[in-house]
Amino acid sequence: MNRLLKIITLIIILLVVLFYLKNTKTKVLKENISLKNNIATIVNSRNSIDFAKETDFQWDEMIIFPPYAQLETDFKKLKIKTNVKKIQTPIESNDGINLIVYTKNHKIVSYVNNRRDKGDFPFTNNRIFTNKNAKFKIIKDENGWIKFVDN
Repeated sequence: MNRLLKIITLIIILLVVLFYLKNTKTKVLKENISLKNNIATIVNSRNSIDFAKETDFQWDEMIIFPPYAQLETDFKKLKIKTNVKKIQTPIESNDGINLIVYTKNHKIVSYVNNRRDKGDFPFTNNRIFTNKNAKFKIIKDENGWIKFVDN
């Protein structure tokens, strides 16, 4: 009986440890509101933006996902490691935003749900930029629509 109790206790401890490891490996990553606000300020005060200079974290790729992007499929196709359980974004059902995802070594380090009226990217497929070429002209059209045009 004593031996059975030890085995059951060991199994319970192993299950708790496995549950802990599984849930600490992935996390919910919150949107970078500071960067989002900074982008909104820049589009109203400058005629260009260099995203590498506007971020306060290290990244090697900036990926722009257009409206209705299917993130799970796109992440697999782009070989992005899903180190986060969830990105809080309505991108799959909202045509009013572009999702800007920053990665380091194919792991997501930050993201912004960028409202298209605060800076739209005029392309319909995913686009990848490095921290060396994530430079855009800011163009406002006659209707006040703001566009990021890569150099």
